[in-house]
Amino acid sequence: MSEITHSHIFTPNQLIGYIEATGESINIDAKAPIQWDGGEVSAGLTKDIIAFANSRDGGVIVIGKEEPSTGRFILTGLTEAQADSFDTTKVATWVNNHCSPPVNLVCNRVEYNGLVFIVMTIVEFSDVPVLCTKQYEVSIPLEKQKGKKKQKVILKKGEIYVRSANAASTPLTSIEELRTLIGRATVKRADEMLGMFQLMMKGQPFYEPKQEIDPFLTERKIVSESLTDELEGKVSSGAWTLVCHPVSHNPTRWDESNEMRDIVTNGVVNLRKSFPPVNREMHVRDWGICNQAFGDAFGFTRSGFFMAMRLFRENSVVFKNPWQPNPDIPAGEWLDFKYNIGIIIEFYMFLSRLVEEYEVGEEIYVELVAEPLTGRRMASMDANTHFDPTEPCRSTQFRYKNVFKIESLRANWEEPCIKALCRFLELFITNEFLELERIMSCAVDSFKHRRF
Repeated sequence: MSEITHSHIFTPNQLIGYIEATGESINIDAKAPIQWDGGEVSAGLTKDIIAFANSRDGGVIVIGKEEPSTGRFILTGLTEAQADSFDTTKVATWVNNHCSPPVNLVCNRVEYNGLVFIVMTIVEFSDVPVLCTKQYEVSIPLEKQKGKKKQKVILKKGEIYVRSANAASTPLTSIEELRTLIGRATVKRADEMLGMFQLMMKGQPFYEPKQEIDPFLTERKIVSESLTDELEGKVSSGAWTLVCHPVSHNPTRWDESNEMRDIVTNGVVNLRKSFPPVNREMHVRDWGICNQAFGDAFGFTRSGFFMAMRLFRENSVVFKNPWQPNPDIPAGEWLDFKYNIGIIIEFYMFLSRLVEEYEVGEEIYVELVAEPLTGRRMASMDANTHFDPTEPCRSTQFRYKNVFKIESLRANWEEPCIKALCRFLELFITNEFLELERIMSCAVDSFKHRRF
């Protein structure tokens, strides 16, 4: 399915793609059939809209999809009256009367398989984050005190709503979230001012600059297709995709295939099995080298673009619950706790070795993706880390991106690794249930010393 783009203009196929999506994510939400009422329903949707406006690349809300207890969405569609209530002007006016700065949104009516849906697209804020400026609350009768009511706050004045890792719209609560939001706002304003000053110095009129094509996107497509072939197309059933590359593109950073083999081999992590899978028979391509073994594959280009794919081993393994009579979990519907946090740790350990080949002062882009996740439960096959299987994951995917200074990864790869681990596990396990940061810190230390 297509990712969210920076524009709010989507093709019909993109809109249908959001309807067909099997789950929710930080950028995609689904709602059962509802009608815009200018009241409680509208307030609830407005909280989601503000959260998406504060999300990188905005978001999409598909209205007309029900989520039964199984966790699998059912396409039910809307009645004509429900669909007609979502007039873009009416919705935008109500929303923007409750927040500032104004949110840019479009309500798209889409017909699919004889059903009508509303696919609402929300654009990321342009310069400063969106703040709720008007409270909305409803009265709820108290069960044991007749005649008395309490107020349920749906929209709270002064809140900045954001999307959580588990696809929920919540108030901004942590310093890290605030720092990230401020950072994005600062970059937007800085880029705008820098462009204006450059034009002024050249004596040119202001205009919207053309976006340059990222050369790494082309390499990503080529490597991804090669690895998918290496893994015989099994990636679509569930896999990790782990990516890193220098921020600056140099197409001939490494010319010799033997040199590239040595770079990857010197970084190999051998804790459970070799990551990435290397041997002297690695395949040489015109763009670099690649190899696969036992459900793992990697590619490494001459510019320094690295991608690894690791199939979910749970795709073909049933979770045999040792604590009967609790039910087993069928293959393809779960993820093993210990095995998957090990994948993230191994990647960051490899990364800390790979960056030894880069120059001091360079920056490296890092991205971790696990998909599809919808309906999968986190469980543990290890008696030492026993917990009851979690509720089914509501998010379509896990995607975590960051840019690091080479020096910081050389000195301390553990800290960003722990953050990535926490973000991943938050899709399944709440902080109240598991002290994620402390536990993950211990896990990283144990993994390094082969005690985990």
